[in-house]
This record gives sequence, C-alpha cells and structure tokens, in this order.
Amino acid sequence: MYQNGCPNWDLLCFVRYKAACFDAHSLPEMEGGGGGGSKGQGSDGGNGGRAGRGEGERQRRRRRILEGSPCAPLLEARAFDYLRDRCEAKLAKFPTTAAQDEDILQSSKGRAQISPELELAVTWRLSQKRVLMKAIDVCERYREYLSSHSNGWE
Repeated sequence: MYQNGCPNWDLLCFVRYKAACFDAHSLPEMEGGGGGGSKGQGSDGGNGGRAGRGEGERQRRRRRILEGSPCAPLLEARAFDYLRDRCEAKLAKFPTTAAQDEDILQSSKGRAQISPELELAVTWRLSQKRVLMKAIDVCERYREYLSSHSNGWE
C-alpha cells in the first residue's frame, strides 16, 4: 500500500484474485475447473462443449487478474470491498484512535513529557493509521466510480 492509500500492483492482483476465488460461483473458474473433468485443459469433460467454452472465459479472467487488470465490475467491487474491510479491521486493532495519537503528540510538543522513543512510536503508529484511512477512502471512492461508470464494462 502506498502512502497515498492506493494499493500497489501486487496488492491489486491479490485482492482481485481473492474476490474471484472465494466467490462461490468463481472458485471453479479461477482454479481451472474444479468440478468435472476439465481441470484447465480445455476439454469439455463430456458436457457437449459447455465446459470448453467456459474454460476460455476462466483463462481470460485469470490472465486479466494476474496482469493486474480489472476483470468485471462485480469482481472489482468485491475486491475493493475486501480491501476496505481488511483496512478497517486493521485500523480497529490499534489501541488508540488517530485523534488520540495526535493529542499525545500535540501535548508533548515543547515539553519533555514523553520519551523520544515513545514519540517516535506514536508518530509511526499515527502514520500507519493515516495510510489505512486514506486506503479506506480510496476504496470507497473507487466503489462510487464503479457504481456510476460500469455500464457495459467487461
């Protein structure tokens, strides 16, 4: 995750893959089959060609995810919902809020109330919280964008 809250390429690939893999309907698509005899080899498994056609779609989605490209609005939305949820969970695990950390740092200015080590630790913790808050904002803004611009996108 970058300091501006935007996910890096590896993280984007991961959350897109996660959204596709752990969706009940997409799990077989991402794993190259999963149910019948196709197992990613493109055979129809005795299904009259249906699995073979689906395999092309599976491979296309998988390639797009591994390239870091968006796949479909629904999967993109799920990926960014997952990322937002993870950031919110991580933010909730901190023992203090960002406002409390800012108060600690502000109250120590000009006075020697806290040690330099504690000041550094609180500053680091606050910077982590700011990145997470920016990431949550980025996810929400992208979700809004997807909602208003996803017509016909694939």
